Amino acid sequence: NGSPSLERMDARQAEHPKPSACRNLFGPVDHEELTRDLEKHCRDMEEASQRKWNFDFQNHKPLEDSSTQNKRANRTEENVSDGSPNAGSVEQTPKKPGLRRRQT
Repeated sequence: NGSPSLERMDARQAEHPKPSACRNLFGPVDHEELTRDLEKHCRDMEEASQRKWNFDFQNHKPLEDSSTQNKRANRTEENVSDGSPNAGSVEQTPKKPGLRRRQT
């Protein structure tokens, strides 16, 4: 029989411990650096969102600089008033002739 005896297997396991299945592929993790990087990334995203939407997401309020908001509102009003047809000149959509269902 080519199998080693149980005594020899126990001795072999003690000499060379079995490596764990979880390997450390990229070296040790610096948790403090990882936390700093995450906080910086979150701050950068928050600042970009504040600039884009003109809104303070932490305090759930619009930012004080309302000039951007007023410009957008005025631009929308100008676009609507320039060359827009009035309600009387708009052609109505024709109704489809056909059977109507009666409610029972």
